[in-house]
Amino acid sequence: MHHTKDPYKGFVNILNYVKDNGYIIIGLYNKIFRIKTILRRYIYKIFGKKIIMLLDPHLRKIQNENDKINSWINDQYNHPVESLHTLDEVLRWFKNNDVEYINSIPSVTNNTDLNLFKKSMEGDWFSRILTQFFSIFSSLANEGGLFIVIGKKKTNEIR
Repeated sequence: MHHTKDPYKGFVNILNYVKDNGYIIIGLYNKIFRIKTILRRYIYKIFGKKIIMLLDPHLRKIQNENDKINSWINDQYNHPVESLHTLDEVLRWFKNNDVEYINSIPSVTNNTDLNLFKKSMEGDWFSRILTQFFSIFSSLANEGGLFIVIGKKKTNEIR
């Protein structure tokens, strides 16, 4: 959805196919912890592929795999349409469309339970900002700054 002109509209359209009490899992680029990728994009535009091969942690892991390298560079640094989002924005999407927050990666509550479909607390505004800020220094930021949010569509009786 983050490579479309209107990710929110895409979200609403997808919800039409989610059954009541069904789950929706969305992955979006995070506005806060994608900052390292954005900075690397500017460096790439100025200096090219050689420097980005040194600066991008993911590319350093996949050296000598040209198809994967080119795919990653095109996705992260050359894509013509990209949108950035925050967890609070997605929570508004959920509330406006009768979707219950279930969990996210990264977890706002530092939940270490591997069951991603177990209901977790969404925290408050401050804890969500801190989670996203500290994720700048995590492997998630090195992998492109993608975050995942899981929701559960409410039943017609609840709506």
